[in-house]
Parts: sequence; structure tokens; C-alpha cells
Amino acid sequence: STLSNNLQREKSKQQRANASIEIDAFQLLSLDPVLGNLTLRYPDTLLELLEDSTVQARQVLRGRMEAALKEGIRTLKFRLDRLRNSLEIEDENQNHNDNQNGQKKQQHKQLEQKCKQLQNQLTKMTSLHQSLQNSSLTSTSAFSNNFHSYSPSPLHARLVHLPPHAHHCKPTLSSLTSSDVGTIIQISGTCIRTSPIRMMETTRYYTCLAKGCGHVFSCTADFGTSNNALALPIICPLVEDGECNSTSFAVMPEMAIKVDYQEMKV
Repeated sequence: STLSNNLQREKSKQQRANASIEIDAFQLLSLDPVLGNLTLRYPDTLLELLEDSTVQARQVLRGRMEAALKEGIRTLKFRLDRLRNSLEIEDENQNHNDNQNGQKKQQHKQLEQKCKQLQNQLTKMTSLHQSLQNSSLTSTSAFSNNFHSYSPSPLHARLVHLPPHAHHCKPTLSSLTSSDVGTIIQISGTCIRTSPIRMMETTRYYTCLAKGCGHVFSCTADFGTSNNALALPIICPLVEDGECNSTSFAVMPEMAIKVDYQEMKV
């Protein structure tokens, strides 16, 4: 059980997103003082929970979008069917009475135009719904067995506008001490040098080439090494479960996660 939890936690860390979301500390403290103070006191635990909540929020939003699109498509189809039935009735009446007056002909043209407009709206909404479903498949985690569920990577929570307290706001870099390790702090300084914007591959996906395996896993960049090197896999991760011990892998370039990064000297 402990080993399984550790592996699950490790997989969750590998799924950490490269994109970020800003969270205003003042607003967080105003809306929920308990959560705000706990986040500032225990950032390692609470920030990870906030990052996981971004997944749940996007899943709820995605569900509401899909429900709204389905309802919109159903309503448009119903209105379109009624208009088409009205047009068919008008056409039958026109065949029986060729001496139709100008007003009825104008109404018939208006119905045709409205029918075309509804058809265009239905086509666009159906295309949008299909795109939403396709994006759900591509956003699903590689570690998930259910590829029909939307499971995006968490967004990195970045706290801004910290309370103006000496414990969180440092006037200079020299005021940093070893006690600040593992805490959230805000510093001010002058940027004296910046590097060019470069591309960095933060996550690379592999598939196991062993017969009957095909396990997909990822390797993340080690930011503590020079050039943020990507560690090469040594053995299939399923060796922990005793299912595979292959050392042959193939890179999946289409699933690689790349970001722009820049180094700054303060």
C-alpha cells in the first residue's frame, strides 16, 4: 500500500504542468482567511492541493461546456426540423396553387434564409463540440487507462501580492537566510542580466518496446543539473510490479512537453 501510494505520488509529480496560474494572496486571505494562512504557513502541502484543484475546476468547466453544447445542438435540431416541416408544407401548397401572392413568396424566402442560418449555427456548434471531445482525448494523462475522460495536468500555483510582513517580504537578497528555505517569500531587486529566450523540453515520453508491454511513461528534466538535462530511462517502470524488466524504449516526440524559458540575474 505504501509503495503504491509513493508510485502514485511520483506519477502526480511527473504530471506537474509547465503553465502557471497567479493567485492573489490578499484576495485568498479575504475570501478564506483559514486557507490563506495555512497556505502561507505550509506552502508545500497547500499549494499542491491548490494545483490539484485547478484540475477539478477545469473538469467541471469542461463538463458544463459539453452539457451546454449538447443542449444547444438539441435545441437547434428541433428548431431546424420545425422549419423544414414548415417549408415542406409551403412547397406542397405552392404546387397546388401556382398563383401564390407576393407576400407568401416573401415569407417562403424568409423561412429558407432562417433555415440556412440555423444550419450554419448547427454546423459550427457541432464542430465546436467535436473539437472539445478531441481535445479531451489529447489532454488525457498518459498514465490514465481511460482515454475518454478529460484529465489535464495541474497548473502551477503562483502566489502574488503577499502580505507586507517581514516574514514574507524581504528587502534585499542578502536578507535571505537558511530559515527561509521551504517558505514563500517575496523579494525586490534590480535585474542586471537576462539570457536569451530558449526552448526547453521539460518532459519526454517513452513507450516500452517489450512484446506485450507497450507501457507509456515520462521522464522529466532535472533542473538541478546544467542545461536542465533529461534523464534517460534505464528500465521499464513496470518492474516495480514485476510485470516487465525491458530496457528497450522508443521516444514519442509528439507527446513531448516544451516551454520557453529565460534566466535572469538579480
